[in-house]
Amino acid sequence: MDLINGRMLEVLKFLQQKPDTSYREIAEHINAKERCIRYDVDRINDILDLNRMPLIEKYSKGILKFNSNIEIENLQIEKNFIYTQKERIDILLMLILIDNEKLNIQKLSEDFEVSRSTVKSDLSLVENQLAKDNLKIEYNGYFKLVGDKDTRVALMNKEINKYIYLFSLDSSNINNFHQYMISVIQNAFEPVSIYLVIDWVDDLLDTLKYTLANNSYQWYVTHILVLVWFVINDKEHSLENNSVLTKGDIYCEEEINSLEKIIGKEIETKKRQIIVRLLQYTSKYLTEEDIDFIFIENTVFQLIECMSKAVGIDFLEDSTLIEGLMNHIAPLIKRMENRINICEDFISILSKKDTDIFNHVQDAIVNIELLKNIDNKDEITYLSIHFIASMKRLQKLEKTTVLLICGLGYGTTTLVKETLISEYEVDIIDVLPVYKVNSYENWEDVDFIISTVKLDNNFHKKYILVNPLLTKSDYKMLDDNQIPRKKMFIDYNSINQKLDFLEKGQREKVMNIIGQELGIKKVIPSTIYKLSELLSIKNIEKSNRKLDWEEAVNICCDLLENQNLINQNYKNNIFKTINEKGFYSVIDKSFALIHGKAGEGVSKTCMSLMVSDEEICFGDKSVKVVFCLASKDNKQQIPSLIQLMQMVKNYNIIEKLEKSKNENEILEIIEKCEKQILEYELIKQEKRRQND
Repeated sequence: MDLINGRMLEVLKFLQQKPDTSYREIAEHINAKERCIRYDVDRINDILDLNRMPLIEKYSKGILKFNSNIEIENLQIEKNFIYTQKERIDILLMLILIDNEKLNIQKLSEDFEVSRSTVKSDLSLVENQLAKDNLKIEYNGYFKLVGDKDTRVALMNKEINKYIYLFSLDSSNINNFHQYMISVIQNAFEPVSIYLVIDWVDDLLDTLKYTLANNSYQWYVTHILVLVWFVINDKEHSLENNSVLTKGDIYCEEEINSLEKIIGKEIETKKRQIIVRLLQYTSKYLTEEDIDFIFIENTVFQLIECMSKAVGIDFLEDSTLIEGLMNHIAPLIKRMENRINICEDFISILSKKDTDIFNHVQDAIVNIELLKNIDNKDEITYLSIHFIASMKRLQKLEKTTVLLICGLGYGTTTLVKETLISEYEVDIIDVLPVYKVNSYENWEDVDFIISTVKLDNNFHKKYILVNPLLTKSDYKMLDDNQIPRKKMFIDYNSINQKLDFLEKGQREKVMNIIGQELGIKKVIPSTIYKLSELLSIKNIEKSNRKLDWEEAVNICCDLLENQNLINQNYKNNIFKTINEKGFYSVIDKSFALIHGKAGEGVSKTCMSLMVSDEEICFGDKSVKVVFCLASKDNKQQIPSLIQLMQMVKNYNIIEKLEKSKNENEILEIIEKCEKQILEYELIKQEKRRQND
C-alpha cells in the first residue's frame, strides 16, 4: 500500500502546479471539504518531515507555500506506512471503546513503528480527550474505560459511525490506516461477520420497503452493530433501562431470529425491542399515536417567534418552514427522551453567515421548554438548516427533471431540495441515498443528476456536483447547465384565502382548476385558513369572575361540548395533557392555548375563546385570554394558528381582546385583524409582481 492516499496525492500534484495557493483553492479544485484538506496537509507534512523534506509552509488566512521541486514519486514508492499521531490516537480510542483487552502497548509500538513511550504519550492524549466527556481510563491488568454508560455508548456510536462506509469499499481503495481500523473493529466483533450484519440490515430495510437517507442508514447500521457488540459480550446496553423504549409490541420477529443465527447467540427481549425502536427514530415510523402534534405545533411557533425577532424576518409567512419543523421536531423529541445521539459533525458544512443562524437558534431554544435541554450541536444544526432554507425562500416552465442524490442525510436533502424547488423550475422526481443509486431503475425519466456527494457517473446522464448549502460556484454551474430559474412567485394557499368571497363549493371548484394548472396533485379544501372559521359567537365567552385555571378549562370545553363539537373524553384529555406536561402552552401575560390529543373526542375541528376581566393563574403564569383548540386531525388547523400568531405578534390582538366588553366585540376584533392581514398580504403580492 502506498504511503500517501489518493486525495493526498491530488493535493501534492496541485501544489506542484501551483506552489502559492490556499486551502480553499485546493478544496474547490479537487471537490473536497476545506477541513479535509487541512487534515491532509498536516499528514503530508508529517510524512515530509519523516523523509527530511521541506514542509508545506502555512500562513494566516489559509495561505500555503510549497517547494515544487520535491519529487513526490519518491514518496509513492515507499512501502512502509507511517501513522500520524492523530491516526494513532484514533486507533487507541477505538480499542479502548470496543476491544480494550487488546490494547497492548508493546504490540502497538511494533505496529506503529514508534517507541513505547510514544504510544504512552498518545494514550495520555486519549485520556485528555475522554476527560471532556467525564470519562477516564483505569488499568488493572488491562486498560478499562469507566464513566457514565450513556456517554460511553454514545461515543461508541460516534466513533464506529466514522468508519462504516469502509465496509462497502473495495480493499484496493482503502489506505493502511483505514485497513488497520477495519481490522480493529472486525476483531472486536469476532466471531461475528460485520459484513453479514450489514447485509441483514439491508434485507430488513428492503423487507419493510423502507429507504433511508444515507446518514440515517449509516446511523442505523452503526447502532445495530453497537447493539450486536453488547449481545456478543453479554453486556447491558444503556437503552435497556429506558421505560419508553422498551414498551410496546415486538414486530420483525422472523428477521430478528435470522440476526440471531448470524450472531450465534440469543437476543434478549429488551435488545429486540431496541432494534425495532431504533427504526422509529428515523421519522417514518413516528405515528400520530406516538406524539401530540399540537404540543409540537406550540413548540414550533415559539421557535419561529424567537427566530423572527432575532433575525428580523417574519418566518410565519413560510408554510414550508412550519411543516418542515413539525416533521423534524417530532423525532427530535423522541431522540431526546430516549438519549439517542446523532454524531455527524454536521456543523462543519455551515458558512460564516450560516453559523450566525446557528447561534440564533442556540440562543432561541434556551427559552423554549421542550428544546432548552438540547446540547447536541448536530441537532441544533439540523434546526438551523430549516431556517437557512426558509431565508432563501423568503428573500427572494417546462420543468427539468432531477434525480437528487445526497450523502449527508435528511438535513442536507431538505435544504438542497427546497432550494432547488423554490429557485428553479425543476421537478425532483426522486431523492436517493448513495447506497441506493446502483439499484435505481427509472433513468429514462431523469434529465439531470444533482448530487451532494461525488459519484462515478456511469449512468449516461448529465451530472452536477453541488454543496449541501449552494455556493456561488454551484449556482453558476446550475446556470451553465441551463437549469431554468423560476420566473414568477405563486402562493397557492394565499390564492385560496383571497377567494373567501366565494361560497365554499365554488371556491373548491376554482382552487381545483388552479391546482391542476399549477401541477398541484392534491387539493385539500378542508384546511382552515382563518381564525374566524374556527370561532363563532356561540364559542366565545366574556367573563367578569375570578377563575382558577381548572374553571377556565371547563368553561372553554363546555362552550364546545354544548354544541356537540367535542365530548367529555376530549375535556378529560385536556386535563391529562396539562397534568403530564404542565403549562407549556401558556404564554405568560399573553394567552393560553389549551388542547387535548387530536381526533379523540372531536367531531369537528373548532375553537372556543374566553376573555376574563381578572387574571387566571396557570402555575406561575397568568393570562386573561384563553383559547381552547379541538382538532380532528394534526394539520387542518395549522394555517389558522399561523394567523393567530401573526395577530399576536403584529396586531396586538391580546391587548385589544383584554379591553373588549362583550362577545360581539371580541368577534369583531378578530375579524378586523383578519381583514388587516389580508390587506397586508395583497400589498405584498403586488410588490412581488412589481419586482418580478
